[in-house]
Amino acid sequence: MNMSKTKIVLLNCLILLQACSSNTKPSVAPVPVEDRTVENVKTERATTSVEQATEEYDVIEARTQIKKHRAQNQEKMPMVLALLDEAEAKMQSGDHATAAVTLERALRLEPKNAKLWHRLATIRLQQKNWQQAINLAKKSNSLAAGDYLLQSDNWNLIAKANFSAGHVDAAKEARARAEKLIKK
Repeated sequence: MNMSKTKIVLLNCLILLQACSSNTKPSVAPVPVEDRTVENVKTERATTSVEQATEEYDVIEARTQIKKHRAQNQEKMPMVLALLDEAEAKMQSGDHATAAVTLERALRLEPKNAKLWHRLATIRLQQKNWQQAINLAKKSNSLAAGDYLLQSDNWNLIAKANFSAGHVDAAKEARARAEKLIKK
């Protein structure tokens, strides 16, 4: 019996040794190793100069775009003034529809001109299109930062449109805002 015990132990050892020596694939994927080598100072300087050159190019490109925009606006300015004069003449003659169309053309050329939006709002008020007059005056206010007189005129226009539409409380509030701006 002693011999059979020894044989069993020996057999178990052989099985374990065979299992350890067999060619098995790892169950976990290998972990990537991070490269932590120290970069050469010349490479770092080259990268920095490339970044600086890119930034300088971006600045030059931005300046070029600004110059183009200014040149386009200078070309549009006389056209916008001519359209505004035409719209004023049409308003004086009572042709509000043509005046509105002319101002809309001017706004396509210069959409950030708060005065043009105000003039169009004035026409819509005269045409009794109350809600559109209010919306256009609010658009003018959003573009008229720092121009308190124009903002006050817009709030007065909003007050008139609200009053005409029967919104007395909104008209009073708009009138108060107009007065507050005049005091600035």
